[in-house]
Amino acid sequence: MYYRVGKKLEPLGVPLPDGGAHPLLALMSPEELRREGPVLGFAERTIQECGNIRLSKIESLYGYLFGTLRIPLKNKNAWKHEALAFYIKKGLLVILDEKGIIQKRLAALATFKNWDRASFEQMIYDILNDLIRDDLSILEGLESRITLLEENVLNDALADFNRKLTLLRRELLYLHSYYEELVGIGEELQENEAAVFEPKRLKLFKLFTERAARLSSNAQTLREYSMQVREVYQAQVDIQQNRVMKVLAVVTTLFSPLALIVGWYGMNFTGMPELRWPMGYPMVIMLSIAVVVACLIFFRRKKFF
Repeated sequence: MYYRVGKKLEPLGVPLPDGGAHPLLALMSPEELRREGPVLGFAERTIQECGNIRLSKIESLYGYLFGTLRIPLKNKNAWKHEALAFYIKKGLLVILDEKGIIQKRLAALATFKNWDRASFEQMIYDILNDLIRDDLSILEGLESRITLLEENVLNDALADFNRKLTLLRRELLYLHSYYEELVGIGEELQENEAAVFEPKRLKLFKLFTERAARLSSNAQTLREYSMQVREVYQAQVDIQQNRVMKVLAVVTTLFSPLALIVGWYGMNFTGMPELRWPMGYPMVIMLSIAVVVACLIFFRRKKFF
């Protein structure tokens, strides 16, 4: 279905020769694209690629641009994606709307952005910009989760830390790759190799590229922040292990003199006078207690515990 873009999407039976005073938008199902694509001059390879979208990209072909978008969407605690393909010719934007959900988003965007006075380049910029409209708040949410993890580490609440941090880093890697792909799309639009845009309006795509680059930089910064939190976690684990080792060292040191005393008097030589001394056993007990107390006082003064 073809639409003339104005204050709202106006359905057209067939596209106007030049779109009139307004740019044209075509939302097609896979069947319609296979039927209309060759008529519009789209390469068969690109039409086939629309059925297997794996990343966000754009390429310049003879007289038009072909691109794909793999948009990450947060669904509760899991991520899913929305894939779509698009073609850009001079004054015409074709979007593969397989599930019929793009039309609602574009209709709302047309009303909000007042496309009645917008240029073709402005319309495409608004559509691309709408893809990352709320992404800053998404990154802020991820930052809050990392900060909470850091606070838990500092409070020795280390349960399930590795799993949570791994999930966070996976999300950030996914978003960082997505933003880098959008930067590539913005740069390709600025090049205008297919000559489908007015040169004086290419600055709009520069604005989009810069915004996507900032989001990519923020995602990378958060990944580095997560690594710093991991280092703090490892430091806390090392501190806990050192505490355990310190306790074991103290216990070992306390029992070493006692082991020496027991071993000494366990030799049972006949010439040892203490063996038949009536006070021998109580004196060994008192000596052992004295040694333990002396060691405890020493460790306490040295702040071993």
